[in-house]
Amino acid sequence: MLIWQDEGIILSTKNFSESSLLIKVFTKNHGLSKGLVLGAKSKKNIYIYQSGNNVTAKWSARTDENLGRFNCELISGKASFILGNPLNLSAIVSMLNLLEFSMVEKEVEVALYDKTLYIMDIITSAQHSWVSAYVEWEVFLLAKLGFGLDLSQCVLTRKKENLKYVSPKTGKAVSENAAGKWKNRLLYLPQFLIDETIPNLDEINDGLKITENFLIKFALSVNKKLPFSRNDFIKKLSLYYS
Repeated sequence: MLIWQDEGIILSTKNFSESSLLIKVFTKNHGLSKGLVLGAKSKKNIYIYQSGNNVTAKWSARTDENLGRFNCELISGKASFILGNPLNLSAIVSMLNLLEFSMVEKEVEVALYDKTLYIMDIITSAQHSWVSAYVEWEVFLLAKLGFGLDLSQCVLTRKKENLKYVSPKTGKAVSENAAGKWKNRLLYLPQFLIDETIPNLDEINDGLKITENFLIKFALSVNKKLPFSRNDFIKKLSLYYS
């Protein structure tokens, strides 16, 4: 019998029977794990098994190859804090779906787990900088997927000044002077990704275009499509700031 206990974030739930759910949990020390929860739909338990909740999860199975069973206790209900705020809620849903879309089962990603929980706290507390923090989370996720950006210096001149663009092929920064006639083929680099400035909506969208470019590259490499929830978040973002 295999048994472990860990903290985690519930990514998704799926009906299994009239009273049970199949859930996927991003755990800190065991990666993406799935399991069956008996009696999850009871009045006593249903509030625990909501996507976005931070939980203590106990998993057990006969062997590592068997579908295990989860028993969870609630630490905090992230998504429930912002049910009245569609924009913040859609950002959380986008994060959860991107994690489920991109992660390999049982692959441990402690830094990504900690970063995700930290950004979710920023979003649920509605801090002023949460939108830019979301974009920075996508940048962090890309690095974990092998599509990291290098925004520290110009790829052509090695200089760190006047960085204005990102190569859509390499993810490396390009300075204003080095861009030359290729400027229109490059992605615009918003300053908030390289310093502490507060971005406007155009700069946020520029950041999301960069991350989308490389998320699509990753999606093609694994023969998948980006989750619809990410586009839904971007649409809500534009409506909110219009």
